[in-house]
Amino acid sequence: MKGMAIKALAAWLLGAAAHAETVRWERTPIALHLEVGRERMVAFPLSGDVGLPRALVEAGALRVDFVNDTAYWNAYAPFDKHRVPVRLADGTTVLFDVSAGSARDGSAPGLLRVVRAGDEAAPEAGAERAPAAGARVLRLIRFAVQQDYAPARVAEALPGAARGTVEVDGDLSRLYRHADAERLEVLPRATWRALGLHVTGLEFVNAGDAPVALDPRVLQHAAGVAVNGHARRFVAAGWLAAELAPAGEPGSSTMVYVVTRRPFAEVVRL
Repeated sequence: MKGMAIKALAAWLLGAAAHAETVRWERTPIALHLEVGRERMVAFPLSGDVGLPRALVEAGALRVDFVNDTAYWNAYAPFDKHRVPVRLADGTTVLFDVSAGSARDGSAPGLLRVVRAGDEAAPEAGAERAPAAGARVLRLIRFAVQQDYAPARVAEALPGAARGTVEVDGDLSRLYRHADAERLEVLPRATWRALGLHVTGLEFVNAGDAPVALDPRVLQHAAGVAVNGHARRFVAAGWLAAELAPAGEPGSSTMVYVVTRRPFAEVVRL
């Protein structure tokens, strides 16, 4: 079960980078179709901001996080085409015609790279870096899982890895922005630093008398933030179970491994 979860994470991290598409911005709105429940990454020449339509924000149908030069699009419900502007740091506005529907198949959505005149040479270097970054994250999560579950004699060594403690004041279940959060206890277990990143193990425990289906999309670094307008602080998260059994039963808890660029305690806001 745990191996399957890590393999699924690998497909998400590496699959999108391996299937990249490049589109040139030439003042014609770019069609962007999202699949509900599947994050789509769109890379730009520069950082920027996304102007989300009010109707989609109020309906909770679309969320976009902009980190450095990449926007992460998440559709939570189907919707018809909406015009969405993205304003880059140099003042350029790129227009998208965005729609969302049900997932079509089991493949991971590919990376969409937007270029302008003069930017065409940049994608090659970025495309080479993306799989390497995904592999680094996957290796770090696999290392953390093995520290918790694998016998010491078979656990993979990771040169330079340093273990630490997690000191966070507040209720970590508030980071899980879902109605089921009130039935969950989220407990920090350990953190490791390696490969220029940090990975923190969080134990999710069902304290209620009914099963809880976990939704990785609603886990974020801050409690009660707006749908848009905050930085994406979690690089990745590896979930070892999709559902928790009722309290007291086998399978009522699971581990979630969160990767961040800075120490976990510096990233979260409760």
